[in-house]
Amino acid sequence: NAINEQVQAFEEKRRKEKREEIQRMYEDCASEYEDCREFINLDKLYDSKWENVSVSMKSIKKDMTEKMSAIQTAVSSIKAMRSDKEPDALALYERTLNLNDAIQMITTYEQNKADALKREEERRQREEERRRQAEIERARAAEREAIRREEQIRKEEREKAQQTVEQTPVIADDELPFEQPSTVTAFYRVVATPAELEEVEMAFNSIGIYFERRTV
Repeated sequence: NAINEQVQAFEEKRRKEKREEIQRMYEDCASEYEDCREFINLDKLYDSKWENVSVSMKSIKKDMTEKMSAIQTAVSSIKAMRSDKEPDALALYERTLNLNDAIQMITTYEQNKADALKREEERRQREEERRRQAEIERARAAEREAIRREEQIRKEEREKAQQTVEQTPVIADDELPFEQPSTVTAFYRVVATPAELEEVEMAFNSIGIYFERRTV
C-alpha cells in the first residue's frame, strides 16, 4: 500500500506538471489566434490522453495547433456567409464546436428569409396589379361619364334648337327684313338629317341670320 501510494503521488505530481506545461504551451499557441480566441478555450481543446507519459509535448502541440487552425477556419467560414444570423451561429459554434450545425442554422435562416421575401414580393406585385386594374377601371368610368355628359349636352342642344325652330315663325317673302346695301339674299338647297338641320338653324339663329325653311 505504501508503495502504491508513493506511485500514485508520483503519477499525480507528473500529471500536474504536464498539465502546467500544456497550459503554457496553450498560451503560446493561442497568441497566434487572437481573432478567434474566445472559440479556442483550453477546456474544449483538451484531450486527457495528452497527460500520458507516451505522448510527447511535440505531438501535443501539433494536435493543439491543428484544432486551433480548424476552429479558425470554421469561424472564418461562418463569417464569410455574411448572414444576419451570424451572431447566433457563432454562439452555437462556440458552445458545440460543430461547424455543420452552425452552417445549417444559417442556411435554414436564409432559406426562410428568402421564402418570406418571395412571398412579400408576390404580395406586392398582386397589390400593384390590383391598383393598376383599379386605376384602369377608374379611367374607363371617367371616360364613360365624359361620353355620357357629352351626349347629354348634345341632346339638350338639339332639344333647345328644336324648340327654337318650333317657336320661330315662318317668314314669307314679303315679310323678310328689308334688304340693305350690305345684305344679300341667297337660297341654299341642303340635304341633311333632321338633327343636322337643327344644328344649321341653331347656328343661323346664334348669329342673327334671317332664314326660311322650306322642306322639299
